[in-house]
Amino acid sequence: MCGIAGILSINPKWHQLMPGMLNHIQHRGPDCTNQWSSSSKTTTLGHTRLSILDLSALGNQPMHSHCGNYTIVYNGEIYNFKEIRQQLLLAGYSFKSDCDTEVIIYAYQEYGNNFVKKLNGMFSISIWNHYNSELYLARDLCGMKPLYYFQKDDLFAFCSEVLALRPLISKVNPLAKELYLLLGSVPEPLTIFEDIQAFPAGFYGIFQNNELKLTQFQSYKFQPKIVSNYQNIVETTRALLHKAVDRHLISDAPIGTFLSGGVDSSALTAIAANFKSNITTVSLTFDESEYSEEKYVDIICDKYKVNRFKYKVTASDFLQESQNFIKCMDQPSVDGLNTFLAAKAAKEAGLKVVLSGVGGDELFYGYPSYKRVKVLSLLSKLPSILLTKLSKIKRFNKLSYLSTDLAQKEYLCSRSLYPLTSKNSKEAYCFIQNLQDLNLEKKHPIDNIGYYELSMYLKNQLLRDSDNFGMAHSIEIRIPLLDLDLIKYCLRIQPELKLDPLINKKVFVDAMSNDLPKQITHRKKMGFELPFKHWIKNNLDLFKISDQDSMDQFIRGDLHWSRLWHQWTLEQYLEKVKL
Repeated sequence: MCGIAGILSINPKWHQLMPGMLNHIQHRGPDCTNQWSSSSKTTTLGHTRLSILDLSALGNQPMHSHCGNYTIVYNGEIYNFKEIRQQLLLAGYSFKSDCDTEVIIYAYQEYGNNFVKKLNGMFSISIWNHYNSELYLARDLCGMKPLYYFQKDDLFAFCSEVLALRPLISKVNPLAKELYLLLGSVPEPLTIFEDIQAFPAGFYGIFQNNELKLTQFQSYKFQPKIVSNYQNIVETTRALLHKAVDRHLISDAPIGTFLSGGVDSSALTAIAANFKSNITTVSLTFDESEYSEEKYVDIICDKYKVNRFKYKVTASDFLQESQNFIKCMDQPSVDGLNTFLAAKAAKEAGLKVVLSGVGGDELFYGYPSYKRVKVLSLLSKLPSILLTKLSKIKRFNKLSYLSTDLAQKEYLCSRSLYPLTSKNSKEAYCFIQNLQDLNLEKKHPIDNIGYYELSMYLKNQLLRDSDNFGMAHSIEIRIPLLDLDLIKYCLRIQPELKLDPLINKKVFVDAMSNDLPKQITHRKKMGFELPFKHWIKNNLDLFKISDQDSMDQFIRGDLHWSRLWHQWTLEQYLEKVKL
């Protein structure tokens, strides 16, 4: 994993920004930094490398093809690169290195723009085609690897982080700020800044003659549903899980797992231990017993004889690290401090790569939002006057979404932080409306929630946080549960099979029944939380926000700590960027 940057312009002054951009993303790739300019001096590509595969200089970027027609900078990991490499060897290609970057450049040369359909991994790719004078960009289906761009007049610039483009930023996007306050993250393709866009996940783009043309190469497919008996589905899921973890363990650098004691991280650790000896697990522990999952961590570590690295987080650590968290934040996020601290612990454990259990709740329907669909669908049929009355009760205020024509109204009832009100702009409403899945009518109502969990919460928050705060500590966080083959299969499982009134994520639990003890698979879902409420309340002077009414509500116990934290992180971030 690395950081990438690029500048395309006929104006030489813009190319002078590259050293500053690379310096800003140095933490993403502390092992090597390079940049390259075309002979015409109109294209500059830059790269900071975190060496994971083929640790030699042969894996450094920008990398050039043998023929000299293609130059690549790329961020990510391709887990099936060895299979593609073998195909290319049979086609007559030769390789100098053992890294996936060289495979990508020749796959592009051999198969053309749609070569990305062959890739199973996380990636943001940029290839300069000298022959056609065009830039090729691509980003993985889930959006695991970030890519942001600026386009205006004679300049096109891109980078792995928004703030690396700061010299080009003029002001905060008021719509993005409003949506952050509603949803807890800035939804793509927006960024918090008006001038910067997120390159869309699952798309490739061609930039030529000062124009970017986008083409979707992959999307989430929930149809056709799998026709098979339940036991076969469980066995296939188990086989795909094992294959996914095995793929994600490929590394020439030290690798481990995040282990919270929950079912997802426990499953990854159990499978990884079968494939690789001396796996190191990284866990956060707390003095506050109600937040500690240490006993579940120990159950897994004892069973699989893995190395355990426990990192105790105290209130004092929280106060200190919350400021460091803001310093490293690329875009405001209501979540992410847990990932920031876990990545810090992984760094202290001597790791470079860590497997994370993110994605399990999205694929196997583990969130409460899936279970609420039926009730919310029934409530949406109530007369609007009754819904309006109900939504005026504070506890039920998000039911106001059910009175709208938004396709995601049931999802937003569960996932949004605040209800839509008359104070919200028409632009915010229209933006959310335009995020709907065009194939909505073809899916089961529960699968509709699945689509929005993947395309909104997962992409805009969990994956963005994993990249941002993992790379803040030069840690590559890998997501085996978002293996492409696993995604393609699991989305086609009948939603009714995934939901069980007694067992959360039933298909996943049954697939792991031979690997995990019942103390893990049948425990109550806890989530990866920190003792925020206590720490904030005991240090309220450090977490003041401009909204005094919200402060008063929090002190009275009428406002959840996450709402205060949510506003505090935004205000702290905006103070940091000072626009």
